[in-house]
Amino acid sequence: MILVHQLFAFLSLLTSIIAFVLSVINSKRKDLFQIKLYIILTTAVAAVDIFFFFLKYDTPPKIEQAIINIASIFEISLIYNFLFVRIKRRIFRVWIVIFFMVYLSICAFIWTMLKTTFYSFAPDIFGIEGLLITIPCLFYIYEILKSDLHINLNLDSNFIVTCGLLFYFSVSIPNCFSWYILFYLSPGFDKIIITSNILCFIILNISFMKAYLCPAPVQQQ
Repeated sequence: MILVHQLFAFLSLLTSIIAFVLSVINSKRKDLFQIKLYIILTTAVAAVDIFFFFLKYDTPPKIEQAIINIASIFEISLIYNFLFVRIKRRIFRVWIVIFFMVYLSICAFIWTMLKTTFYSFAPDIFGIEGLLITIPCLFYIYEILKSDLHINLNLDSNFIVTCGLLFYFSVSIPNCFSWYILFYLSPGFDKIIITSNILCFIILNISFMKAYLCPAPVQQQ
């Protein structure tokens, strides 16, 4: 399992790098600017994770977990910004703002009341993040499917990115919320969950690559 984890971690970093290279090559794609920043963020976090992994710590060091927790704030900020400018319905936009404030409040409360949580892995927080990202993704897909515009979804970069985000974060929800239960029922099962999450992240990076290979839209949707 350790070898499989290392392989998937390497593929994850490789796909992130390829996605970043494509974003640089297509630097004129301003419509995917938030995704470019997101790719940079996740590539940096993946590099940190691999660095500490090969140092063979028995448990992840506090600095690594703190970096991951801080990165989650930037992660949801970039994704929300990407979706907010594309979603047209006012009520959906209002909900995105509410969701963002809720997530910030939850993180601030937990990290303040339970200070050790900031330096440790808290799967429930990431489960909440996944849920709060999944819902706005559904908002955007709903608008696309209800739109009267003739859109080739196979070549629509915004739709492809949103589907990738929806897949990755929706899968992470049950994994995160059931993390401790599965860990106590079957010690070592967390490694399988981590590996499956990395696999889903690879698929997310592939969706980014596909989006950058699509033709640029004439105008924002």
